[in-house]
Amino acid sequence: MKRICKATGCGLETSTPFSPLCRSHRARLRRHGDIEQKGITKADLLPFIERVDKRREKNPESPLWEHLEARWATIVRHAKAVVADFNSGRALNKYEVEAAREALAISRDATAREVVDAALGMYLMQGLEPLRFRSDEAFWTQLVRRVRGIASRSSGKTINAKGTVRPLYREMPPRTSLVLQGWLKEAFGAAGLRLVQLEEQEAEAEREERREYRKALAALK
Repeated sequence: MKRICKATGCGLETSTPFSPLCRSHRARLRRHGDIEQKGITKADLLPFIERVDKRREKNPESPLWEHLEARWATIVRHAKAVVADFNSGRALNKYEVEAAREALAISRDATAREVVDAALGMYLMQGLEPLRFRSDEAFWTQLVRRVRGIASRSSGKTINAKGTVRPLYREMPPRTSLVLQGWLKEAFGAAGLRLVQLEEQEAEAEREERREYRKALAALK
């Protein structure tokens, strides 16, 4: 029996008799983490990376930044060990090996600071503008995509009908993404949440200042 894609308003036939989604929405789920998730671009992320930079400028002597870069270095060392073990003939989980290769590709193209800023920027985006993400899985998938986007190996180029050159991302298997998600979460999760907390506290302080100002205006005789 013909099955129809479960995506709202789609109406296309499912990609297989056992899949709930058509080919297009199945690819979107794989690419973005949710069939309704919009891809987060570099331009989308830039304002939040700028917030990270401002926080660093406020705390130039904080050892946190060095610790975060060291955490990325730990991921890279682990990735090198995984690939070396695989090349020596050791049986390993193929998704961990793929994730390790991705981490090494990122490390060749990006500085540790760029990786840290991208990850923390994504945490700020989720914390300050949560409606950008349709689900937790969508957030994690987009975080991995943005960190991978630093590396040229993860993308090529395509030209659309209007002649515009746009990046074309090489897709990562979802299970490989899960491994890389876990590494990034462990490395940067606590710091990302702390930055969100600080931004929210500062925003509330500014709102309180405006409230007090309006009260002072109203009380003026």
